[in-house]
Amino acid sequence: MHLKTAFLMLAMSVAILTTGSDEAFAEPRSDYVFVKMERDCPVIQADFYQGRACTGMGGYDVVYNDDKHGYLVFVPSGQSAGYLQTRDRYQEIQGGSFAIMFKNAEDISAIEFRGSGTGTNWTPYAAIVRMSEFRDQNYDHNALHIVKLSPDRTCPIASVGGDISGHNEIARRIADEHAMTWNCDVDRLFQY
Repeated sequence: MHLKTAFLMLAMSVAILTTGSDEAFAEPRSDYVFVKMERDCPVIQADFYQGRACTGMGGYDVVYNDDKHGYLVFVPSGQSAGYLQTRDRYQEIQGGSFAIMFKNAEDISAIEFRGSGTGTNWTPYAAIVRMSEFRDQNYDHNALHIVKLSPDRTCPIASVGGDISGHNEIARRIADEHAMTWNCDVDRLFQY
């Protein structure tokens, strides 16, 4: 009788541990937000700064400045206007000269959020956004920018040229391998 009870308790313990480990070590996955500048990104203003705040996901918004090309930053939801006044914890993506997320007001831009966990426990740890750069009189060149997301700090990790073969997979791999351990104050941005 004691042997059966011990075996049953062992089997239940293994089942509980297995269930818990599946959720804790869930494969990274992506989710997407598709935004149109005029429809989804209302103008925000604070003192001398003006920008647009696009609702992201997982508790993050995207602040985009349409006065200064190349200015894009991820901030915790509800802190968009405050970011325009205090830029100490959330670092901007510097996309190069005249980099833009929207080529015109009708463009729809996809923002990819990488995260882990399952169901309602899914939490984003990185974002990937494509920005177009002005070269040779047009915006044909683009790059994917990978951003670390955490409630107290966000910062760019890397950029991957859109002309590199497999650039989407490279960007996801960088996000998955570096975002959670990236130190915004010490680690240096790298480019592919």
